[in-house]
Amino acid sequence: MLSSHRDTQTILHGLAVILIFAGILLHPAASRAQEFVVEGKRVAEILIVGNKEIANESIMGVIQLEPGAEFTLEKMEADKNRIMQMGYFFDVQDKSDATQRGTIVTFTVFENPKVVSIDLRGCESIPAKELLLLMKTKPGDVLNSSIVQKDMDTIRDFYKKKGFIAEVEDVDIQEGGVLRVQLREAIIESIRFPKHKGKKDERYGLFKTREYVIRREMTIKPGDKFNSKKVARDLNAIFNLGLSEDLRYELKQGNEPGNVIVDIIIKEKKTGTAAVGMGFSSRSEIVGFLDLNEANFKGRAESLSLRGEAGDRESFEVSYAKPWLDTKRTAMSVSLYNRLIYREPRGFLRFAPTTTATTTFEERRKGGRIGLSRPFKKDRRNSIGVQVRNEEVSMIQTDATTLQRIKSDFGRIMGVALSAARDTRDIRFDPSSGGRDAITME
Repeated sequence: MLSSHRDTQTILHGLAVILIFAGILLHPAASRAQEFVVEGKRVAEILIVGNKEIANESIMGVIQLEPGAEFTLEKMEADKNRIMQMGYFFDVQDKSDATQRGTIVTFTVFENPKVVSIDLRGCESIPAKELLLLMKTKPGDVLNSSIVQKDMDTIRDFYKKKGFIAEVEDVDIQEGGVLRVQLREAIIESIRFPKHKGKKDERYGLFKTREYVIRREMTIKPGDKFNSKKVARDLNAIFNLGLSEDLRYELKQGNEPGNVIVDIIIKEKKTGTAAVGMGFSSRSEIVGFLDLNEANFKGRAESLSLRGEAGDRESFEVSYAKPWLDTKRTAMSVSLYNRLIYREPRGFLRFAPTTTATTTFEERRKGGRIGLSRPFKKDRRNSIGVQVRNEEVSMIQTDATTLQRIKSDFGRIMGVALSAARDTRDIRFDPSSGGRDAITME
């Protein structure tokens, strides 16, 4: 019995050794057979599994493999990626089965949920209903990630067109099919006026002008939503002060996400002029003149001018203008003068008995005037004004007889003028758009 038991163990041990060697010998062949079956054969059939809303025809339309074509794993993987790029699925799985009639390729797709509603958040500058009209994604559609991405690009471009900056922080499909889009609109963190003390052509910053003079012209403030169109209008208002020769702005990333810093780069220009001269008039007399002008007096954008003549024509005029008299942007201008003006007859006066082509008149005006104006709308394009003047006027014909001189006109003028104006010019000194209309009654 013992001998028989040992013989049985010996036989079993031998069979095990034979099976091990057989497995080693057959394994490479089996692998090669599998490779031969999967790759190198023709495609017998393509199956789409798991789709409910997206039709087979739509999926088959992006697949390049077709029955009868040579099958490779690379081609199957490429088709899997094409199905994913359709945007309707959050996952796609592929599988190939070798059969006697060829390879059967199966793509199992997992559809995105249906969009029941769209919830736009963070859109404060532009109404949500206006943005929803721009989106191709609509309630009732199967969520398509590619279309949603294009929708987000469209929203960003629309914000840019309106002058705003907006970024999409998050896009997520909630339970119940709610597509939630979180937007973040850029906020002005601060407004700065950097200085650069370089060469004459490279120097910029506020060296003479006081900073509040520039800030009061600006409608944008820290904490506001950034809008490039408002910034452009503010830059035009600053340039219209006549204090700069170059002006632009730069955006910098703020300290907080979504914030921007607006740097106003301003290059000041010379605002003071002086002219002194001497010569001979047509009456063969020496004439001297002095002309002083300052358009940025004490850096406050106030203008001060002095003009005077001595000799044959003695006259002077002192003017002062203040653009901001109060918080409502009331502007004031004051002038004191004693002017002498030489005039020639015009119109019907040329045919008067005592006048000829060479007749001249001396017109002298002594007095002053004060004017006030104020915009009555926030855009500052519409304004009203009042001006009062009080002056003594004399008109003398220089080549007349003594009796005619006595009869010349003398008198006092006191006048009040009311005016209304609308100014839509972008830049007053060199406008490229807009115009100015005004009406005055005195």
